[in-house]
Amino acid sequence: MNYAQLGSDIGISQSTVKSWCSVLEASHVAAPLRPWFGTMGKRLAKSPKWYLTDSGLAAYLIGCTSPAHLATHPHRGHLFEGFVVTEAMKVLAHNASPARLHIFAAPTSGVDLLVEAKGRTLAIEIKAGMTIASDWFKTPARVAAIPELAVEATMIVYGGDDEQRRSQADVCPWWLFPVRLGAWLATHDALSSPVDLTALEARLRRCCGPASAR
Repeated sequence: MNYAQLGSDIGISQSTVKSWCSVLEASHVAAPLRPWFGTMGKRLAKSPKWYLTDSGLAAYLIGCTSPAHLATHPHRGHLFEGFVVTEAMKVLAHNASPARLHIFAAPTSGVDLLVEAKGRTLAIEIKAGMTIASDWFKTPARVAAIPELAVEATMIVYGGDDEQRRSQADVCPWWLFPVRLGAWLATHDALSSPVDLTALEARLRRCCGPASAR
């Protein structure tokens, strides 16, 4: 988010832009994902990234009118990223989790989402594609090699249905993401109360999983 540029584009002050963003956040229409700072200083992007919490509303506002239109829309990847990020926000909010979410962007590396809990980090790359590609694993690997981040695990959330465990990262289908994130949080004592992840997974498989599993 570049508040000054946005204000210039629409003819209002930077302070007014920030005030309206605060209203959107307070009403849960939009939410900021703030950057990870740590000790790496000026090399990091320091502006928050904002997401509309309703991906359907986001699609409507950019004129995406049908599933077929979405499949070829140039902002499909951005909409998918927003959907996954807000699902992570919901998991933390619904479980009163003390974990924290961040973006991470440096000149030579970056991932879409960092989840921090108990001093350990899960690095997540988000891809809208439905077919796993080998080059998806390069960025999480670079981020995992940064000592300051204390990355314990890496995950790729994508638009397909198959789950895979690979040496470079776990590959998680979009519909299973709340369960796998919940499991990682549970192992770090970052859920306020026990969650029946098995029952949740069964419900997600019935409503969102591959057609053959429904």
